[in-house]
Amino acid sequence: MKLMNARRRSTSAPHHNSTAECESPTLTSRIGRVLDGVHMRQLLLVSSLCCIAACGVSRGPLDREGFSPPGSGASAGGSGSGNSAGARPDEAQGQPTGSLPVYDGGYWLQLSADDSTSMASAQLARLGTTTGLHRHEFLNYYDPAASLFDDEPWAVEEQLDPAIKLGASLVLSTDADGGTQAELLLQLRAKPVDPETRRAWHLVYCVDVSGSMAGDKIVFTRDALNRSLAHLRSGDRVSIVAFSNEAETRVSYAQWPQDEGAIRTAITGLEPTGGTNMIAGLNAAYDLAGQHLSAGTLSRVLLFGDGQANVGDTDVQRFASLTRNGNDEGIYLSSIGVGSDFDWNRMDTLADSGKGASIFLPDAREVTRMFGSDFYKLVEVSADAVEVELVLNDGFVLADFSGEETSTNPNQRVPSTILSSGDDLTMLARFHVTQQALDSPLSMRVSFKPLGSGQGVVTDRHFEFARDLVVTGGPLHARTRLVDDYARWVTTGALGKDVVKSALSAHPVSDPGLAEILQLLQ
Repeated sequence: MKLMNARRRSTSAPHHNSTAECESPTLTSRIGRVLDGVHMRQLLLVSSLCCIAACGVSRGPLDREGFSPPGSGASAGGSGSGNSAGARPDEAQGQPTGSLPVYDGGYWLQLSADDSTSMASAQLARLGTTTGLHRHEFLNYYDPAASLFDDEPWAVEEQLDPAIKLGASLVLSTDADGGTQAELLLQLRAKPVDPETRRAWHLVYCVDVSGSMAGDKIVFTRDALNRSLAHLRSGDRVSIVAFSNEAETRVSYAQWPQDEGAIRTAITGLEPTGGTNMIAGLNAAYDLAGQHLSAGTLSRVLLFGDGQANVGDTDVQRFASLTRNGNDEGIYLSSIGVGSDFDWNRMDTLADSGKGASIFLPDAREVTRMFGSDFYKLVEVSADAVEVELVLNDGFVLADFSGEETSTNPNQRVPSTILSSGDDLTMLARFHVTQQALDSPLSMRVSFKPLGSGQGVVTDRHFEFARDLVVTGGPLHARTRLVDDYARWVTTGALGKDVVKSALSAHPVSDPGLAEILQLLQ
């Protein structure tokens, strides 16, 4: 671990295990269909998706005043009972085995950015959509250059395993009321996999060919499918399921490159007609993936469509139960929305449940990017079951968070996240903080399961003084703030367009992502 401040005192206790301690407890119950490692048994329906509506869990949009804390009405299901703005988190919630211990005068906090790859919100914002968007997806879409991680003056910089490194620091500033604000910047960065030596893939394309996919939608879909083939290597497998009124398997476990002709012919033959029986298509796709599930092979279902279909919550949650096969990887699902009228909520919920990415193809430009330079992020996983926990003094009051969900109740964790290969998982949390809190202890835990492994990695760090994490922010911190401020303005109206525009104008325009945001603000 790289420690930047001479005053810093920390104790570290990294450990590796394969017990349930490394996984967040499931928030839904499985009542059927499991994988046997090679074949999938008959699926039974499972309980509703909405089981996370419990105390201390917050998932919801930010209001124009800032962070919607647990219990403020923005929690899942609207029934959270965690801390309200400026208040101490609920006490007497218990300390389950496997959580960071909470000291007297402190509280437990979990931060979740949902995933590292979903980008549909930023893509929709480019078309003028401002409602129902997820703020963290702007940080995913406007990725920083990898070199910025090395240029940042981290308080903590550590290689957690051969493929993943961590950076964390606190940056202090003065808020509008003259108080002290502490910004926690945390980034997990995953090493890209080597295209020549990576594990084998089985990609199952599940394609909507209903009548609503006519026109540009099917054109973009065929283009994306053909572009994705450029990333295949010898020994990979491809299946194609098309669905309209019914589901039809067009290609079953074809081998690359021996069956390239048949695969391309099937793509060319995708023509829209009929209704949208998406659940039949997904069932067929998952069956194909399950029949050929094997150790050392990544199985990914890629769903293409406009989402205007018959998929209910219980169906969605069933797919969530299949992302793990015991301690081994199961089947991941990514959703690719096509066309400006696609059902954003349904496609996003499916991707969340399948622990995959949610992206959008509104035009040829996005097809080129998503199925060119970004394709590995849609497919290859570096780590899953990623969780970030903190224990903070009560004087740290969470004011704003770039991510998706938070919890102050260790008995009711928010879902763990996925870190894609060659990607970064970046979070920015803003706290109102007292000087006493900065002179109090701070603990941090990062846990995950690496690529293709059931072996959990848990890294604990304890600091005698929270201020030992304080640094002067560097280029990554500055860039993250700019992108997140833009996301805050788009999703909540906070800050104001002119403020965001002015800050971006003062930044070097050599950064293509920031240059695009500035252009969108003109």
